[in-house]
Amino acid sequence: MSLIDRSEKSRRAHSAPLGRLQDSFRARRAVRSEQRRLERELGAYLSPSDRLELDAMIERATPEDAADIARIVERSRSRHRHDVPAATRLVL
Repeated sequence: MSLIDRSEKSRRAHSAPLGRLQDSFRARRAVRSEQRRLERELGAYLSPSDRLELDAMIERATPEDAADIARIVERSRSRHRHDVPAATRLVL
């Protein structure tokens, strides 16, 4: 086996793990993007009637999804409490 053949074989051996790593990064980026979209969407539910709608969605969701939604809503409510002056806050 020539030096060039060994070099090519070595390059291919290292590129496979790199490709898997890149695929993993792409998948994680897509998950984070979807998470941010969901946070924005759920963050728009601010009124009492919106909260009732969210509660109904959570009741219909799987336990894993319900837990995710509840965490997102709580983070959104927490952020909203800090962003809105006390005199204009909605009581949720």
